[in-house]
Amino acid sequence: MMPESTSYTQEMQRNALTEGAKMSNPKELIGDTKTPLALVPDIIAIEASMAFLEGALKYGRFNWRAMGVKASTYKSAIERHIGKWWNGEDRDKKTRVKHLASAIACLGIILDAELCGKLNDDRPPKAPLDKRLEEQQDTIKHLKELFKDCDPHQWTINDEEPVTTEEIVVKGAPLPEEILPKPLDVTFELMDTEPSEVFQEFMKKYGPRCSESEGGEQ
Repeated sequence: MMPESTSYTQEMQRNALTEGAKMSNPKELIGDTKTPLALVPDIIAIEASMAFLEGALKYGRFNWRAMGVKASTYKSAIERHIGKWWNGEDRDKKTRVKHLASAIACLGIILDAELCGKLNDDRPPKAPLDKRLEEQQDTIKHLKELFKDCDPHQWTINDEEPVTTEEIVVKGAPLPEEILPKPLDVTFELMDTEPSEVFQEFMKKYGPRCSESEGGEQ
């Protein structure tokens, strides 16, 4: 047991030395036991400030602390911003604020309103989602085993943009690779070459790369 005269800081310093750690400033040792705000990237506050500025100019700053907010309202807003970002739109076309920043601001408002007792928690009754997610593990394994020989191209935002024409009429000629950078709706026009031949050419270049494929939805 340590003497009563030994301070908490001295005890921490001894522990640090015992564990092979570098001797540090007493204030730093004490500070390490508090909320580690330094771990949060500054970019979060920088980007979110633009979303909060937009809200302050439109509705008044910290309006939710006075008026209160519904959880469902901000859940919907978060879904819209994430959906637009996921669909390739980084910034709102009108405000120029990043959608991810707006989503972060929405989450921050929910947390702050909850802390201040101003959140109308209108979430629906709980559903057994955890159970369903666990049950789907077997289905996931089954699908991966079923299509283990397939190697299709997995399209991302980095792939080339599709051609601007809404519809391409294939007139019996092999599909030019330069005009079909990715799969799109094709209307086949029967001429000298049977549509099945053209379709086979199309699938050879852009279809699933596996020996057999039965059923399934995209």
